Amino acid sequence: MKTFAVANQKGGVAKTTSTVNIGHALALMGKRVLLIDLDPQASLTVSLGFDPDSYESTIYNALRSETDLASVIVNRPPFDYVPANLLMADADLTLGGKTGHEFRLSECLKSVSKKYDYCLVDCPPSLGVLTLNAFVAASHVLIPISADYLAISGTGLLMTIFDDVKRYYNNGLKIGGVFVTKFDSRTVLDREVFARISDDYKAAAMNTAIRKNIALAEAPAHGQTIFEYEPKSNGAADYNALTSEILKVK
Repeated sequence: MKTFAVANQKGGVAKTTSTVNIGHALALMGKRVLLIDLDPQASLTVSLGFDPDSYESTIYNALRSETDLASVIVNRPPFDYVPANLLMADADLTLGGKTGHEFRLSECLKSVSKKYDYCLVDCPPSLGVLTLNAFVAASHVLIPISADYLAISGTGLLMTIFDDVKRYYNNGLKIGGVFVTKFDSRTVLDREVFARISDDYKAAAMNTAIRKNIALAEAPAHGQTIFEYEPKSNGAADYNALTSEILKVK
């Protein structure tokens, strides 16, 4: 199973949107997919149309070893997912002081690794214990960056964490791809940002940019992915093209 941590400590870069839609695209391509909501805001859970407070057990309980991961997996065709809720907000306090806290998610995933081809982890917009767990458990990191310079400048710390995890915890961790979201090719700024990312990240930079598309913003309000809400939209076409690139990642 390939595990992709979808991460950027800056909010508003379409991290959850990308996790959900890449996951659906992979499923449409015949892959067995597990999505994990690791965000205390439960953005992925909400975007799929579910109430985070309706779950007695979530990924939080699995990380605390109160239940096994398989028992909190929810089937939501065409993929499975693991919900989160607001209890995750104190993860830094409740997990941070525990011995081996960095490996909690990695240990959880061992029990289901043969059931899925791909696991996508929607990380919180922070670089605390939850993101650390995602990086330690992952084979690759996917980094969405919105088409603005503030988003680019904020990736430096993320890459520092990546380098530290690779050095001390997970030697096999790779950058699975860096891609631009909310892209408008008509603006000079967006084209400059795309060129800058291509230059900075070289081979890790994806050729596909996710264009600004109102359907992508509307779909979560209906509890749907872009492939369910507007399958003929630019958003669906872009995430399909991006996922085709991700399939080629070694």
